[in-house]
Amino acid sequence: MPRPEIPELTPSELQGKLGDVYLLDVRPVSMYQQGHIKGSHNISLCQISRQFREIPTDKKVVIVDYIGSGYHTAMGWFLKSKGYTDVMILKGGIVAWEQEGKPFEK
Repeated sequence: MPRPEIPELTPSELQGKLGDVYLLDVRPVSMYQQGHIKGSHNISLCQISRQFREIPTDKKVVIVDYIGSGYHTAMGWFLKSKGYTDVMILKGGIVAWEQEGKPFEK
């Protein structure tokens, strides 16, 4: 069975949608605490299967990881399998966000 495509947003595209999306940062807590996108919510990959119900179903979900590795795509597939319909990923992860000089909260 083919996996659904998970759309990607560039940091600039995401910045324009910040008030309208649920930012899900799936990095480990220690990395999240070192810096994250303001307003993001941290549920690390190792906790997501137990905590995914905390993610609202009535908002677009944007998954943020470290460098935009395959983990965030797999997380998108996981959320889609749980009934989330509007899931996207940050292209290049938090590294791309920082490299473009986007706001970062510590």
